[in-house]
Amino acid sequence: METSDKHIILHNINLAKNLLTDMKKAGIIDDKQVGKLTSSLSDVYMNLSKPLIVTLVGPFSSGKTTFINAIIQERVLPERILPCTGMVCKIGYCDSHLKIQYLENGVKIKKEIRVDELRSFVDISDPAYRSRGIGDVLEIFHKNDFCAKDIVLVDTPGFNDPNFQDDMTNRALEKADAVIYCMSAIHAYSNTDVEKIKNLHQRKIDSIFYVVGFMDILHSNDSDTGSDEIVSFKKMITNKLASHTSLGEDGVFFVSAIDEFNKISKKTCILDDNGIEKVRIKLWKYLQDNRMPIKMKNARNHLSKIETRLEKKIKAELNSKKNEMSVYEKNIISNQRNKEDAKKCMEAISNSCAAYEEEVYSFVRVQIETELQNIMDNMDKWVDEVFDYTSIISLSMFKSGEIQEKIDVIQRRSAEKIQKTIRERIIPYINTSTNKLQADIQHLVEKYIIVVNLENNQSVSSVALHLNVKESPLYPSFSPLPLAATLVMLEKSAIGITALSFAPLVGILAALGLGMGLGIFQQKRIKRRMITSIKEQLQSYSLVSRYVNAIMDSIQWKDSISQITSSLSKSVVKCDKHIDLLKKERDALVIDINRITEIENEREHLFGSIN
Repeated sequence: METSDKHIILHNINLAKNLLTDMKKAGIIDDKQVGKLTSSLSDVYMNLSKPLIVTLVGPFSSGKTTFINAIIQERVLPERILPCTGMVCKIGYCDSHLKIQYLENGVKIKKEIRVDELRSFVDISDPAYRSRGIGDVLEIFHKNDFCAKDIVLVDTPGFNDPNFQDDMTNRALEKADAVIYCMSAIHAYSNTDVEKIKNLHQRKIDSIFYVVGFMDILHSNDSDTGSDEIVSFKKMITNKLASHTSLGEDGVFFVSAIDEFNKISKKTCILDDNGIEKVRIKLWKYLQDNRMPIKMKNARNHLSKIETRLEKKIKAELNSKKNEMSVYEKNIISNQRNKEDAKKCMEAISNSCAAYEEEVYSFVRVQIETELQNIMDNMDKWVDEVFDYTSIISLSMFKSGEIQEKIDVIQRRSAEKIQKTIRERIIPYINTSTNKLQADIQHLVEKYIIVVNLENNQSVSSVALHLNVKESPLYPSFSPLPLAATLVMLEKSAIGITALSFAPLVGILAALGLGMGLGIFQQKRIKRRMITSIKEQLQSYSLVSRYVNAIMDSIQWKDSISQITSSLSKSVVKCDKHIDLLKKERDALVIDINRITEIENEREHLFGSIN
């Protein structure tokens, strides 16, 4: 059974080492941690074959050292009423009478100690004593029956020793297989005892023997403390301590270690059941009979402690990865929202610009069309004002250049009318509409708050729209009516004079006035033809479209809008790239989380079978 249990422990330890390898691959622990944990696992198995470590603890001056001397039946360790044990002392077995050696930090043997030097190492009251490190140990090998079969006694500094911290004792308890807790009958089950016993249970140490010493002091005062009171005292303390050990009442002893040396016999009626010799035999028999169960339980306890460490590391890494995953998910959602907001913002800007352009275009076209119609309506009046037909007909030497000058007058009047409309109605309207567009776009950008979280935070802000109307290239002037076209106009007005198609304009007018003697009817007909020709010329140039297009092209707003939409477009692209990157990193995290979850399941299965 013993061999089988050890094989099970070894098998589980090997599985635990494999778990460490998996944890290292997953980045949960590093090489240094793997080394320490592997060493701890190996120590668990090796400890199964090592001597039983029985550690004595208790408040200072509780009789630990005296009890050890009584157990090994020789005063090897110095005894004092005041705090004296200044370091951890291990007492083991050897064939020679006595061998003492000093280990610094539990590893390196510094020197062998002579018996006469022993007090200077452990007794803090000795003038030659010097302070020891937490890991320093004094090993005493002594030929005694109690330690003969693989039992090592460990004496520790007392709890609440004003000269020492409890670190030495706590470190010694880490390797304890069983504990003998010593307390004085005078202060039995004090608050300090209750606190330290609770700590032993937290360490999962179940094999605890309670030794209530200095019973001889109570007995020596039997005039004040009768036998019945002592029996009641023992019963009360036994009831309190029995619940704190797996041995129950069998784990509670009342002794007077001094009796072992002073051979006090007159009080044996009280100490009979629990004299030192009987205590020694009970302790030794229990330890020998339960060696492997104690070792196995302690092995499981140590594995449980290792499991707790591994569980904390695994869960900490798992929680860290999950928190990291949450951050990635939030960033992905944030970037997706930014991307959608950027698209919505671009669409809203596009709609605003389209509405702006349509409204401005319609307004400008209506204004130009209205003004050109006014020009047409005033053409009769302007022709009458510019042309004097009576004087033209009576003029014998009418110059063709003068006709062109008069036509230029009509052209200038028309251009001035249109320019006035543009200046007084169209430009103010465009400025108002453009300012509104700028405000709308500013509002849209602020509404969507486009922020792209990349390596450096970048934000899209509205660029101020610089909307200026350039007057010089905006207004196309009327091109002078070509002379040939004017001749054609006049030719169409003449009756029977087609033969003079290429004659100078002055000659045509002279022929009309002198050769044929034109009357009022013919003059009016020429006027109508001239007006009609001018109107046809105006219409033939598509002046409405030309003016409207020129005005729309001259408004400098699209470059500013392009800067905003370009920034938004870049934001969309960057969001897409960032989302792709985040998703890749998130997917890698998912793999890590799944792997760590598998490791956690492996840990639960492994240590579940051990416990």
